[in-house]
Amino acid sequence: MNINHSLTNRLFLMANLLVTIFVYQSDAIYDCSKISQYCICDESDSSIYCRRFTDFNQLDFSSGFKVSELFLAPSNKLALNERLNLNGIEPNGSLQFIFGKLASIDFKANPFKDFKRSDSLTLEIYQSNFQFTYDGKDLDDDDVCEMLLNDPSQEWAMPLFDELLILNSNPTPKPVCPVMFRNANISRLFLRNFDTNSQIIFRNTSVDLSCKISTLSIGRNYEILNRTVLNGNIFKGLADLDVSGLNLEEIVDDAFDDLVSLRSIKLAPDNMLEFIQSSDNKWLANLNSRITIDPANVTDINSTFINENRFDILFDFSKENYLFPDEDFCRFKLFPHEHLVNPNVYISHNITYLCTCTLGYLYRYNKNFN
Repeated sequence: MNINHSLTNRLFLMANLLVTIFVYQSDAIYDCSKISQYCICDESDSSIYCRRFTDFNQLDFSSGFKVSELFLAPSNKLALNERLNLNGIEPNGSLQFIFGKLASIDFKANPFKDFKRSDSLTLEIYQSNFQFTYDGKDLDDDDVCEMLLNDPSQEWAMPLFDELLILNSNPTPKPVCPVMFRNANISRLFLRNFDTNSQIIFRNTSVDLSCKISTLSIGRNYEILNRTVLNGNIFKGLADLDVSGLNLEEIVDDAFDDLVSLRSIKLAPDNMLEFIQSSDNKWLANLNSRITIDPANVTDINSTFINENRFDILFDFSKENYLFPDEDFCRFKLFPHEHLVNPNVYISHNITYLCTCTLGYLYRYNKNFN
């Protein structure tokens, strides 16, 4: 998914609203002449774009629209609540809901209740406050959060969505009550490009939320990775982690210890070279520590065991001229080959490839692991 390209396209289409409203008719989107005055239809990709409304009840989709993307951005920040009625919206194969300028999200209101998990839904929230409320109170209030966590019947619409993107937004400064993720099964979660010095941190809880998030992509403002950021209750089912688009400062030694299902990490910060050369990289030693093998002798290890338990880590140096010089050997001396961790390296196309002792050490057992 190209987030920047997608956002550029949306902004271009939004600009057209300032001068005119386009009306199309097609098999995918029905009679666009019946759509709200605040919206336009885009026949090319079966999308509806609505902006400059001041209340969600100004939008009327009841005449029926089959779409792949519904973009809603009010003139000023609004609470996402029962005033939004999505009756008449049907997925066109899949459906991405894109909300801009949300002031808050009402936990008790579920405008998505008529959709199904099989509808292949994506929820994107951008330039918004990622803050839930319950009966007018902040969901992150200790008493409110505990009440909802301890009531298994309390869940929001999250189980309906396959993907969730929270972009360019302003999270609550308090740890987020994780109850909105109860029974969620999200294939990809994007937490990227937040306002300065803000990030989503989830509150710790002993309550089993039956939550699974398969892939997590994090960027700016997650410069320090630790067990607070990588909350084991929310991310215990996490298989793949993408760290990119940020200047990484530190990975705490036990940062990944609670991620019992983690099988791959893509490490691609903008300052990859600086990060590697300024750290002792002790965090490497803890990767996939539940597995211990003799990496030099894998002839007796079943290939199925390798495929099911191998851990892949990608070091992306494609933006920098770096070739693992011999003087950096100690930076990688703790690389855990004995934990069945398989290294992969991206290097810049602008430099000539050389096999150094450092690189040779990293790759010494790759043929046994593949």
